[in-house]
Amino acid sequence: MRLLDLPFIFFWWMLLLPLLLHGHSIILVLLSLIFTSLTNIVLNQIKLQVGHDTPVLHSLGYSHFVERVRWTLEWLGQDYVERMDAGVFNIFFSGLTVPRLDLPALRTTLGDSTAIVRYFWAAYAGTEKEGKASFLEPTAEVTTLEKEIIEALGGYSRQWMYYHVFQSKSLTLKAWGIDLPTVPQWQRTLLPFLYPLLKFYVSKGLKITESRAARALDKVKTLYDKIDEILDEEKKPFLTGAEPTIADITLASLGALTILPDNYTGGACSKPVFTLEELQTELPSSEYVNEIEAFRKRPTGQLILRMYANYRNQRP
Repeated sequence: MRLLDLPFIFFWWMLLLPLLLHGHSIILVLLSLIFTSLTNIVLNQIKLQVGHDTPVLHSLGYSHFVERVRWTLEWLGQDYVERMDAGVFNIFFSGLTVPRLDLPALRTTLGDSTAIVRYFWAAYAGTEKEGKASFLEPTAEVTTLEKEIIEALGGYSRQWMYYHVFQSKSLTLKAWGIDLPTVPQWQRTLLPFLYPLLKFYVSKGLKITESRAARALDKVKTLYDKIDEILDEEKKPFLTGAEPTIADITLASLGALTILPDNYTGGACSKPVFTLEELQTELPSSEYVNEIEAFRKRPTGQLILRMYANYRNQRP
């Protein structure tokens, strides 16, 4: 999202339109609505005609769902351009969530990490690139695991993290990308001033409370129990066998908030989101750090750490 992006300008035009038309004739209102609808159609086409076919990934630096898409694209060897925004700027200013992947060649946009993953599985199937996408095969076992991982680590791990990180303004601003040069300067400049509003917005949207954070932690631990059991019983190095699949990538990406592994984002962000030392210094208690250290020692945590150490930037 850039200040002069046409969709961004159009979003604010839509917000201001009722004020501009207040008190005017019904004919002018109808003409304005027709003009706005046609403009929206044209802008959507312009956005996807960028002069090349390279997909554009709209992202937040430390988003675990974005990380799942990045990892997938990089294992495929798929060229893409990443456009990174700060914190919750995308949804707050434009009403859009991330990850979003613009596909100019198809003149369409995919707005969900699972939709993006499934698209590339289907796009590569039956072509000379099919072998590259073998790790994406949506078998019954893989899709079941993905669903359980996303349910527990997609929302609950984020809810648990925010409860603790919100106790420190500096940690929150760092999580929202204030130190990342890949985030537009105007957004990084505004972040400290908008911090109270954005924090309130996220707190209400994600229902960040002490009781909900405790419940979220229980959900995460339940998922860890299940994955620990799978790894112990199957005696295999990865969730479904001898080679990592999209299930392992999903676990590692979404589980990163519970582990804070080295190489999180695979270099997309120039700095780590947090270190344990920062958390110990900035937070009023060591509860969050203690849980992270405990997760790291478990078989599930060990798999996540191994995925980042050995497979984040290269396929096996």
